[in-house]
Amino acid sequence: MPSATEAGAMRVVAFAVWDTPASHHRVQAHTGRLEPLPSQRPSSLGVPITIGHKDRMNAFKSACVQYKASFFDAKYKRGHVMLRILLCHPDYQRRGAGSALTEWGIQEAQRLGLHTTVFASPMGLRLYTKLGFTEIGRFRVEVEGDEEYLEIPALVLSPTTGMWETGRTATCGMVTGTAGAYNGASSTVCA
Repeated sequence: MPSATEAGAMRVVAFAVWDTPASHHRVQAHTGRLEPLPSQRPSSLGVPITIGHKDRMNAFKSACVQYKASFFDAKYKRGHVMLRILLCHPDYQRRGAGSALTEWGIQEAQRLGLHTTVFASPMGLRLYTKLGFTEIGRFRVEVEGDEEYLEIPALVLSPTTGMWETGRTATCGMVTGTAGAYNGASSTVCA
């Protein structure tokens, strides 16, 4: 929770980004392509575009694209709702923020009658399994010449209800604060 020196302050303590089939169609309609738009950040900021080991990041992105297509896109032709990012501040882990944001996406997928999919980190695997996801495979990310590698599980949760509807990309955040309605409370916000 925020400290006393942050009286009235609110901060995001957890964050999730979800993709639904229609979010990709909107990108294609506006740009004629499905890949991400280039960064609009001015180069004069002096901040490197890639933070971390560039070869490892490129291998990770390439593997995720490849295995998303084979594990999820090829199997779920009508589409799926994919958890792309789930972050939680360490001080707020194991307090329900990650579960709340994941459950929002599960409910959205069920409303749409679609499967919920995710590539799990070691920390996320326990959460997703607890929420009912099933592992359908794994893939390895490695850079030639590197001794280290990363093994990533692919998980899916089947829909239980819902009808096909237009989807959307949702960015969710867990907000906590000390002022007004947020006095020691948390709230999930999705847009």
